[in-house]
Amino acid sequence: MMHRKQERRQSGYLLSFIFPSVLLLGLYIFHQVFPFGDHTIATGDMANQYLAIMTYFKHNILHPQNFLYSYQVSIGGNFFSVLTYYLMCPFNFLTFLFPEKYIPLFYAINTIVNVGLIGLTTYTYLKKSIFLNQKLQQTGTVEKWRLFLATLFPFSAFFANYMHCVMWADAIVLMPLVVLGLDRILYGNRNSTWLYWGGLTYLLISNYYIGVIVLIFLFLLTLFWVIDQLCQLNWMKILKKGLTVLGLTVGSILGAGVVMWPSFLAQQNVAQAQMPTKNLFKPVYQFQSFWSSLLAGNLAPDGKLAPLIFVGLLVVVLFFSFFFARRVSLREKVLTGILTAALIASSYFLYFYMIWHSLSMPNGYAQRESFVLTFFVICVAYRGLLVFENHSPLKVLLPIIAAIAVLTLSLQGIEPGLFKHDQALQIILILVIFGIGFSLMMNRISAGMWLAMGVSLVNVLAYNSQIQTQDFNVVPNNAYSKVVSENQTVFNALKQYDHSFYRVGTTAQINECDPLLYGYNGVQTYLSQQPTSETDYLSALGFYQKQGWIRWSAFNNGSTGMINDMLGIKYIVKSDNSILKATERIKSMPTYNNQANVPALKPVLENKHTVVYQNSNAFPLVFGAYDGHGHDSVFNGKYAYVSESNPFIAYGWMFKRLSGKQWLYGTQPGFKLIARKHAKTASAQGYLNSSGDVYCYITKPQNVIPGNQQYLPIEVNGREVARYSNRNVYGENGIIYLGHFKKGDYLNIQIKNAEKDPTLPKDKIYVAVEDQPMLHQIRKDAVTGIGKISVNGSQINMNTTAAFKRHILIASVPYDKAWQATVDGHPVKVRKALDRLVAIKVTPGKHNIQFNYVVSGLKIGTIVSLIAISTMIILELFKFYGLKKAHQMSSHKKH
Repeated sequence: MMHRKQERRQSGYLLSFIFPSVLLLGLYIFHQVFPFGDHTIATGDMANQYLAIMTYFKHNILHPQNFLYSYQVSIGGNFFSVLTYYLMCPFNFLTFLFPEKYIPLFYAINTIVNVGLIGLTTYTYLKKSIFLNQKLQQTGTVEKWRLFLATLFPFSAFFANYMHCVMWADAIVLMPLVVLGLDRILYGNRNSTWLYWGGLTYLLISNYYIGVIVLIFLFLLTLFWVIDQLCQLNWMKILKKGLTVLGLTVGSILGAGVVMWPSFLAQQNVAQAQMPTKNLFKPVYQFQSFWSSLLAGNLAPDGKLAPLIFVGLLVVVLFFSFFFARRVSLREKVLTGILTAALIASSYFLYFYMIWHSLSMPNGYAQRESFVLTFFVICVAYRGLLVFENHSPLKVLLPIIAAIAVLTLSLQGIEPGLFKHDQALQIILILVIFGIGFSLMMNRISAGMWLAMGVSLVNVLAYNSQIQTQDFNVVPNNAYSKVVSENQTVFNALKQYDHSFYRVGTTAQINECDPLLYGYNGVQTYLSQQPTSETDYLSALGFYQKQGWIRWSAFNNGSTGMINDMLGIKYIVKSDNSILKATERIKSMPTYNNQANVPALKPVLENKHTVVYQNSNAFPLVFGAYDGHGHDSVFNGKYAYVSESNPFIAYGWMFKRLSGKQWLYGTQPGFKLIARKHAKTASAQGYLNSSGDVYCYITKPQNVIPGNQQYLPIEVNGREVARYSNRNVYGENGIIYLGHFKKGDYLNIQIKNAEKDPTLPKDKIYVAVEDQPMLHQIRKDAVTGIGKISVNGSQINMNTTAAFKRHILIASVPYDKAWQATVDGHPVKVRKALDRLVAIKVTPGKHNIQFNYVVSGLKIGTIVSLIAISTMIILELFKFYGLKKAHQMSSHKKH
């Protein structure tokens, strides 16, 4: 009999995992998510970044050196900060079992597991919390409420809207256990600390961003406890336990130093909105939106900024019931009310809101701290179960239900549309059912509880389904599989064809993270952790225009031949229309133009839907540079991105300093863009003053984002050469190749659908001719004497021969203070060349040279982590053996 009771008690853990997992699986089946249909869970940044990042992780599990530095991020960059933000969950190693085209399925399975684990850890906290279970009788009914509330948490509004942010959920799984560890320290009599510091350390390592949010929440909970103890004048307890929590928290932060310190240093290179000096208490959203978010779950009409805290109306009723439960002390009610007000204020006032986000303004994904508020609401609702131990619970529950109904009707009357469609009536109906359910419960009819729980669960799942209806349609599985399978085959063949280091440009892509997705070195990747200076540099080099907050780049048409060559873009992968159409179906910032408008190419590989072209003039990764007659001119100058300036002047100076030659570009002053308002065509005409490859650049104000409804075809003498801007805003929106022409040729450049682009009347056009013979000579001079180059993760090894006559070597990777270099084993200073590239000084002749990228802060972070974790483990062992010895001595005395 005792064994059966224990089984029943333990079954709650299993059920708390199974219930949420099965419910989410049911949603997948209902929405025909692969393998139950053609939809996937990929949306938002999962489609734009996470699929590619996870595929990169899969490709490099056996090559961990590529997790430190990657040439598939921009033109090279620190990958460790990407690893620590997105990929630290051990579950990710299972990607090794999934083909590239099935990574969306891996994410779906990962999400099902996360939902189950969040239910499990939430249930564990509700069951084991000393504080929450004060005065609450542990009956079978309470056990059912625990399971119900634990199931609701992973289906709350935060997870419904940010389900695709799997790396956040990976970390949030641990939050209830960390809070439970804090609960044991503050409210328990046992000297148990391992759960707190162990869980917090791992949480910070798993995702430091979520970890920081949880740290703030832990501070507020500890402050709640301190004030509570002050009211009781427990000075010694505050001192002893407060110092314990402080020490363990600091130890946990130091234990996660291997992640937090390098990530912090890397994040300093990414521009973020900083804390304003004025209007610190400006509201983040209209306060009435808080109530619509709480009661109905709809996203706020004022920019989707209201906290995502909807977790069902039943939880709201129980939350307010807490304040009327007789067995809860007045002190606890007051302190809980203050903490509730503080949490709401933290999401409402700009100053406090930015504190949650490390004193910066999040770019998209508003109210990321909402999971903390939701968890708090659920915990208070659990304490609200004490209301059922009142003499007449209905005297509390029914007025609360009525008050919520009146509030809903009042808000709808004051601001029509706050609740969308028939939400107000739905709220009233659900509240009526709750009233019926509670009335049945008071008559000891169990069906009342099941009725209330069932209606609330349906309400929450319906909200989730409404959100997922849009999200699950972004990336169709068959289109994704087709594109990924075709391109993976092509890039695998290209790696077999050419084993050297090279970069690739593509004409049709899912998004700008394709290099990570297929494992090739490109120029167009954008990641949230990518330094802003790298993005600006690619903008200055003409690959695209950075407009407003848009920071994504796309190779598409490339830049000029000179820039393409210098960056070592050796191959262009051109896909046919069927691949282009498939990328368009994926709706993840795809390009809408598969024209390979890059000069001097020859086909070398061909697949079913793809042709690979080779650029024979591409520079190697490291090349020699002109020494400027000792003036180091290649190290001088700044090629800042100014969207409305003439880029060809900057490129001319760049190559003059690089090669010592005269002007590579012949600027064409006769071309002026004529774009009359409401006219369907804008045009520029003129005669060329030199022969060569002709490029143009159409300016855009930096903070103006073109519309995305139509193409703007560009024609030269009646032939379409590009599709510019607007619908292709992420693609062909930088330097545009017009063709090869001779001196004296007349060019009539026309932009169709000009009336769709309101900025064209104010835009300028710059036209330039590139001198191909000079470019070929520059390349020949730059590679003379350059020996074998090998790349292995963060290391570049090479040698120069006796034919090397230059005094400077440049590597076409972004400059970073983390780069180190040796020449013949002797350290040399790493310099910044051409504003952003790595360079060193050398003498002519034979040399063995090594460039090495050392992730800033990784060494010291690792040492600090090892010391901190080892110290806490040793203290835990001393404490364990000390308690064991004390217990033995106590037992001996009794005998």
